[in-house]
Amino acid sequence: MDDPAPGRATRLAALAFGVLLVATFGAFFVASRLKNEPAVLDDLQRVKYFSPNGDGRRDAEPIAFTIAATDRATVDIVDADGAQVRRVADDVSVRPGRVVKVHWNGREDDGTRAPDGVYRVRVILRREGRSVLAPKPFNLDTRPPSPAVIVGERPGPTIVAPGTPVRFRVRGAGSSTPPRFRVLRTDVSPPQAVRAFVGERDRRSYTWDGRTATGSAAPPGTYVIAITARDKARNPATSPRLPLQPRAIEGRPGVTIRSLAVQPPVRPVRAGDPVSFRVDARGRAYSWRLRRLGTSRPASFGRKSARRTTLVVRAPPGPSGVYLLEVQSHGSNTTVPLAVQARTHVGPLVVLPMITWLGRDPVDSTGDGVPDVFGSGSPVRFPRAFDYRGGLPAGLASDIAPLLVWLDRQHLRYDLTTDLALAFDDEPAGRKGVLLAGAPEWVSRPVARRLRSFVADGGRLALFGPRALRASVTVGDAILSRPTPASDADALGARLAAVRRLTPAPGGAAPVLTVIQDDAALGLLEGFSGQLGGFSEVEELVSPGGGGKVVTSVGGETARLRPALSAVTLDKGLVIRVGLPEWVRRLQARDASVTQITRNIVDLLRGVRPRAGSAD
Repeated sequence: MDDPAPGRATRLAALAFGVLLVATFGAFFVASRLKNEPAVLDDLQRVKYFSPNGDGRRDAEPIAFTIAATDRATVDIVDADGAQVRRVADDVSVRPGRVVKVHWNGREDDGTRAPDGVYRVRVILRREGRSVLAPKPFNLDTRPPSPAVIVGERPGPTIVAPGTPVRFRVRGAGSSTPPRFRVLRTDVSPPQAVRAFVGERDRRSYTWDGRTATGSAAPPGTYVIAITARDKARNPATSPRLPLQPRAIEGRPGVTIRSLAVQPPVRPVRAGDPVSFRVDARGRAYSWRLRRLGTSRPASFGRKSARRTTLVVRAPPGPSGVYLLEVQSHGSNTTVPLAVQARTHVGPLVVLPMITWLGRDPVDSTGDGVPDVFGSGSPVRFPRAFDYRGGLPAGLASDIAPLLVWLDRQHLRYDLTTDLALAFDDEPAGRKGVLLAGAPEWVSRPVARRLRSFVADGGRLALFGPRALRASVTVGDAILSRPTPASDADALGARLAAVRRLTPAPGGAAPVLTVIQDDAALGLLEGFSGQLGGFSEVEELVSPGGGGKVVTSVGGETARLRPALSAVTLDKGLVIRVGLPEWVRRLQARDASVTQITRNIVDLLRGVRPRAGSAD
């Protein structure tokens, strides 16, 4: 008997095919009918991008449309998934030809701002019982663009001579609006705008002509080219933003304008040995001369061609001292210091604050347009050119040079080094006294420990200038990193007050500092009249620190009786602090009391008993 299954299967397959065919034709006819019906939502107007960020530009999305039907309508904003975000109109009367206008402020129904994304308009017709989704989406965009300026073709700083055009390119500026540019000088506080100009849409390469708004060549200094751009939603973004944050700047917007700079050695050189300087004269010839502080006659001089960027001179023979290398090129001048150590050790060790000089040197070594200085927390690479105005570090001419010139004229011989050399290999041990010249604000922890050990073992240390040893820094092979702000305690444990102005005496008379206590056996105040006048500022000793004892002190304002000049015994040694910022100025003016006490300090560092009238 034959199996009936194949016959039934064939009939079922034919039936299924017929049903599918009817459904297909039905769908075709329905689609054709819908296609031929007039569009319900006509003439939709909207802004493609808007940004409800409160800046007054495109903060709301204006929407306008017409409905080809007479009905009552509800208008919703829906997200990309079709979920309702905000109902912007309810029970609106619509009819053909009437324009319906609504707007959306970017908020959801609960009042929170909707996330960035793509949205559409949905219209619900109540009588017809249908909804219509607008075919044209729009974008809610509150995220600003990320524009950046890139100067130069290679990493690192771009250095040009004054008046030289600077080529740069931009990225991330978009093409909806022309970008705007500002050139800011950043080695001054606050940064100063020197030029502004407007770019072009879709343009990526530009040139700043190196001139200010007045048409003159921008002077030597550090500059940044800042860009402001807007995206399609008119979100603005400026790069870099103020205040400038080193190591957080996009691109490479920095420009260094330089006429002439010299890179001096960071350590002392022995008398008679050759020493090298790097000279950046912007490819021009230059002349030079080397002279000792306090003299006008050069020890050596010469002239170099434009090709010679390395200048090798021989350190003058003779006693230790600071020399000045003066360089001239096409109307530009700069001067840098050179520490020269005699070939034999003869007296107390004078330490120059090279770490502080480097940490305040306004050099941009990365090309971000911000000088790398300790004050901004930036690491500082060395050696580096001295870009101080005129070349000399701040404080050298006013606080150090007069002291060293006075020592030379008193025929008081001394040894010479820098605190950076101490951080590497130069030891104060074995010397009777150490004098920290100027204001060595930053000190490495190893050097701080060496100085404490030196004093604990019987050494004598003198500090001239305020804020000495009150901040720390880490010294690496070619970098100074992790600088800290100044604290109220120095590296030897003493607590000091901030520099303050003295209160004038009754009647407006100048304040007078007097003796608070005196250890006659020490001799610090030997030959001193008992009164110090002519000072307006003091840095007072609040506490000598653990184990320290004040044995001699001079101060002002009897209500406080805090020492401005003090001698503190610490273990076996002695620390002398001159907390009077105007001290060296008074020494230069030949103030008798200042001169006598300064000679007494040097004598104590030399291991000699001070005596009255020993200074000219």
